[in-house]
Amino acid sequence: MATPTQTTSYTLTANRLGCAAQETVTVTVTPIAIDILSLDTIPICKGVSVPLTATAIPIGTTITWTPNNGSLNTTTGPNVVATPQTATSYVASVSTAGCVRFDTVYIGVDSLPWNMLILPADTVICLGEKVLLTSLVYEPGDFGQIEFLWTPSFGQLTPDSFYNMVVQPVETTTYYRTATNGFCSATDSATVTVISVTSMEITPDQPVICQGDTVQLTATSPVPLEYSWEPTDGLSCTDCPNPVASPSQSITYMVTGEYQGCPIGGSVSVEVVVPPSINPVQEPLCPGSSTGLNLAANGNWSYVWTSPDDPNFNSTEPNPIVSPNQTTNYVVTVDNGVCPPETFEMTLFVSDNPMLNLSPDTILCSVNSIQLSAYAGEPGGTYTWSTGVTGPNPTVNLLLGVNNFSVVYTNSCGDSLTGTVIVELAPGIDVEILPTDTNTYYQGTVLNLSTTTTQPAVSYQWSNGSTTDTTNFVMLNLPSEAIFVTVTDDLGCTDVDSLTFSVLESMFAIPNAFSPNGDSKNDRFKVVILGENVEVVSMSIWNRWGQLVFEEKNSNEGWDGLQKGEPAASDVYVFRAVITRPDGTRSVKSGDMTLLR
Repeated sequence: MATPTQTTSYTLTANRLGCAAQETVTVTVTPIAIDILSLDTIPICKGVSVPLTATAIPIGTTITWTPNNGSLNTTTGPNVVATPQTATSYVASVSTAGCVRFDTVYIGVDSLPWNMLILPADTVICLGEKVLLTSLVYEPGDFGQIEFLWTPSFGQLTPDSFYNMVVQPVETTTYYRTATNGFCSATDSATVTVISVTSMEITPDQPVICQGDTVQLTATSPVPLEYSWEPTDGLSCTDCPNPVASPSQSITYMVTGEYQGCPIGGSVSVEVVVPPSINPVQEPLCPGSSTGLNLAANGNWSYVWTSPDDPNFNSTEPNPIVSPNQTTNYVVTVDNGVCPPETFEMTLFVSDNPMLNLSPDTILCSVNSIQLSAYAGEPGGTYTWSTGVTGPNPTVNLLLGVNNFSVVYTNSCGDSLTGTVIVELAPGIDVEILPTDTNTYYQGTVLNLSTTTTQPAVSYQWSNGSTTDTTNFVMLNLPSEAIFVTVTDDLGCTDVDSLTFSVLESMFAIPNAFSPNGDSKNDRFKVVILGENVEVVSMSIWNRWGQLVFEEKNSNEGWDGLQKGEPAASDVYVFRAVITRPDGTRSVKSGDMTLLR
């Protein structure tokens, strides 16, 4: 057995019985080798290409690569590029002179989901808002060892190892998520832009005004805005940055705007201070008693009291105690520190011989009730009427005839006054115009009207000026006329009645032809009156030669077609008519007409 490492000739010599024989054989050794120049195992991420290089002996020998599954750019040559989709062992081999040599490299393949872009990639949020950063869903079973890590940590609201992340940053932040699966690693990012402007400044910040005054509010913002104020009460404008506010009471105004879709707002409270005031004593003071002058004293206000009736009186107390012997006037100036000082005058009544003033005795006509009045000349006290009603101004029911109402006034000192009011209730008078029916009349109709009353009247007054119990009423106005009468009896009681009439216009017409042939149809030429109270003052007719053939006055008999007792010829004639209307106006009508036989 020969194992030469290089080409070698071997000689065999044989001897037998003195005889020798010799044979030579040459063993040719061909040098052959191959080596892949890389690690035996190469880890990659799916989709990565790996260049592979192999050297072979003898030089120039063809190198063949397997497997031929499409993951190699070529299967021959010393240099190939492998792009395996799964873990693959690649073999490089050479052969020559019946000898084969090969070398192997193993490429391990890991992978990540095909699309892990973070959505939204870039977004804008308002300060305080949250946003979900997410990617397309993948099948977890295909990537059992995958791991995630989110950075930076501030603003994260969910664990940093989750596939998706909820964030709430306080400033613009770019978030990164690194995914790792075996040999694969990929980093995606998303930027969250934070609009941090959330408030605006309002000046003055704590305004205090007197009720009825105004204050200008000015809102300023570091960014341009459109302003909206609420509530709208007392604001000169609601969409401007500087409205003038005139609220009637303390109020808080809110102003809002929007910048890049984010709300921006502010508020200001306007304190409204009521003007200085007092609540003076209303009840009379009994002689020798004491009382405070101001029932609404405010210890935070300043007061200066004087009296024009008592030069020795002055005080700065909110509610000074006084004991006047007679009705006294006081003056006080009040200052609340915000509003202009106010000066008030008040009278403190001291009960001293009050007098009872009552509503006068009177006579009334056809009413059911009346309001009485009583005043003792001083405030307070009680008024008790004989009807059981209390108060200074009761409303009482009346009976026909004389009604007596007595009242007792008692003041706070126990003094009493009594009085009586007499009210006589008269039956009144009713009037009715006759005739009572309201008919339709033509313009110019004269209607005689009379009256009937429930009791004698002492005066009549018609709307047409008549002052008796009857009147003649002329229908003139279109389309209706109205008349009324007022009557008064001896107690001064009155009543009114009225009537309304429909008024038709009286019309007239003049024909343009007539046929006096004795058939009783259109035998006379005359004014055709449509209605009443139209009068024909005169009618004149001439033939074509200017000869007067007919004339009549204050009549409307008309022309019978005869001229001097003989039938006039069929021809065209000229007429002139003077007509008086119901309202007294006069119309003159002229023209031509045709006589037909």
